[in-house]
Amino acid sequence: MVEADSEKGLGFDPAAFSKGGNATCPFCGTVADADYVQTQGKEKRAGAQLMAVVCTQPAAKGKTYLGADALPADYLLDEQLIRRRIDELCKKTGLTVPNEPISPSRPSPNARGLSAVTRHGLTTFGNLFTYRQMLCLLTFVAAVREAHQIMVGQANPMVGQASSLTGPGKMPGPPRSMLGQVDGPSRFYVLWRYTYKAAELDAGEAIVFTYAQPVELDGQRGLSSGSRALVEKKKAKYRLRDFTERGDDGKLGLPDLQTGTPAPLIDVLHRVLWLMENEPRALGKFIEETGPDRERLHLVAQALAGAGLKGKAEEGAKTPVTTTAAEQAALGKLLANWRTLIESSTMPLFELR
Repeated sequence: MVEADSEKGLGFDPAAFSKGGNATCPFCGTVADADYVQTQGKEKRAGAQLMAVVCTQPAAKGKTYLGADALPADYLLDEQLIRRRIDELCKKTGLTVPNEPISPSRPSPNARGLSAVTRHGLTTFGNLFTYRQMLCLLTFVAAVREAHQIMVGQANPMVGQASSLTGPGKMPGPPRSMLGQVDGPSRFYVLWRYTYKAAELDAGEAIVFTYAQPVELDGQRGLSSGSRALVEKKKAKYRLRDFTERGDDGKLGLPDLQTGTPAPLIDVLHRVLWLMENEPRALGKFIEETGPDRERLHLVAQALAGAGLKGKAEEGAKTPVTTTAAEQAALGKLLANWRTLIESSTMPLFELR
């Protein structure tokens, strides 16, 4: 290892040994071209080696850089130990190492996106990080989730009834304390709709959006898995599915048969909307079978419809569109007839028009 106080003090140009993806060994002159490096990566022969550690001192400016050889042996964690700590953290928190694939295709002829890394064998988002980095990032995510749960527990439920307009001309967001009262998938659905409406997202952005939320996009219990998936995944794109795409499933919204665990409120709401539009006579029986928390179900419906975000002085104001047109219209009909459809124990013998 060469040390110097400045680049000139090194005695050589550190940028002189690599050009256009080709690297030349300064000792033997052997050239490792881009194709060779990419092949080594795809065959899993490329790795990472610790070069230095950046240190700070309390109440002192600047940083100190220590070469890997200068560190005590007990400061260098064994890779197997780090992997075990990652596994333990995931089991404890329910987090998972991101294994979503990175698309090898360019998003457009003039943009690479993330496609370049796939030519080096980095085919999933988890491949982009060393085990040390992954442990740090997952630990940060776990801490953010824990802090969020603490804040939700301290929130005042009445605040959720107030308007959360952020300023003139800006889209109002869903009441945050209200969202703290509902399950993870329902909260995720509402937040996505307010942030992206009906748009689809690239995998990377969708994954980041789930950070600090108690949901996973993929996996056995992921939101994009199963016949009643809340999220549709096509290649490296994700988008939400509305009630017209999910509501015809007769099992949607029903409690788990084995554990009796209630279904997410968004599943119940989607089934309610579909039944209201297609089989209104069956709605009363469904409500009796599911026994949902009607107050929270009402809050989710209001948030998606944009109702409750306007003050009494704004009754004539235009309702912000957050979801698909079909879902927006159905939510408006449901809320206008909420007492008759949901609060009553039986369904009236007529169809809504």
